[in-house]
Amino acid sequence: MAGTSTQVRWEWFISRYMAKLNKSLRARVTLATTHLKTEVVKNISKPVTVTTGPRGGRKVSGRSKRGEFPRAETYNLARSIFAEVRGSGDQVHGTVSTPEDYGLILETTMDRSFLLRTLIEQKPMIKKIITGKRLL
Repeated sequence: MAGTSTQVRWEWFISRYMAKLNKSLRARVTLATTHLKTEVVKNISKPVTVTTGPRGGRKVSGRSKRGEFPRAETYNLARSIFAEVRGSGDQVHGTVSTPEDYGLILETTMDRSFLLRTLIEQKPMIKKIITGKRLL
């Protein structure tokens, strides 16, 4: 078979595959971050008890105790909780936080953790969202 030539065409799909994988990763991190934010807000939305006295004064009771989630009086903390996803490619990071100063105080010095505690409680679900094959 002298003089016969065969052409071979090679295609490299890794670029398209990686782009699709990274898009999926970003979607999963976004879903997990949104889920965590929702759970944090739910955990800190239990209200305090407010009663009105005979002379019209307000009396607040039922505040959170050490180790409990903070209870809501104004709901400002719950409204301030935000979720953010940053990064691209295989470096995607999700953040759930609050800009409120007293959020940091509750979390770190008053033993009313709501961010870290919710993250720990939701860790199995977050792991399923990030690694699960059938969620998206």
